[in-house]
Amino acid sequence: MTSSSNVVTFIDQQRERFLDELMALVAKPSVSTQAAHKADVGSVAQWLVERLGSLEFEAELLEHPSGNHPLVYARYHVSETAPTVLLYGHYDVQPAVLADGWDSEPFEPTVRDGKLYGRGSADSKVNVLAQLAALEALLHEKALHANIIVAFEGEEESGGATLAGFVSEQPERFTSDITVICDGSVIDNEYPSLAVGLRGIFTLELTVQGPVRDVHSGQFGGTL
Repeated sequence: MTSSSNVVTFIDQQRERFLDELMALVAKPSVSTQAAHKADVGSVAQWLVERLGSLEFEAELLEHPSGNHPLVYARYHVSETAPTVLLYGHYDVQPAVLADGWDSEPFEPTVRDGKLYGRGSADSKVNVLAQLAALEALLHEKALHANIIVAFEGEEESGGATLAGFVSEQPERFTSDITVICDGSVIDNEYPSLAVGLRGIFTLELTVQGPVRDVHSGQFGGTL
């Protein structure tokens, strides 16, 4: 049996435990845009730090004056010569109430027809848990051959000020050979999906100053 098949076997064997962890996380309304849920966001962040600590990662919460919610930051060192992989994800979610059109309470995870329904079950707590499950399996099978940096933010849905502040001021914390953003769509359940490029948001404010009265379009239109 190869190491990769051992890893998959381990994940299959731990499937119910991983699902229980996901459901517990989905039940926490970590809505980063609402001050009333600040404690819920912090609770998820603390759980992630403890979970990473159980995998022998050096894990901590990073708080920045410009932000409202902490960044979960962790490292695992394999060797000086190993490549370094930065894993990104976010544990905060958008607001959700039953009246939005949900068939069940969004923060009471429910399994129907083999699918888990609840806010964060797709965007993006499942992605965070998938990375933790993969790391645990790789470590269990002694198949982790890269240094790992983990950056799970709690403000992806609300501006990302904390992450932006630390990346700007302490870029060495995030230096890696490759970054994996585990926050995207899956094209098909049977095939993994890998996006190689993403478009961000570009905004600007344009101020136009013109004449104080109407002018002739033929004579002045080109200039204006």
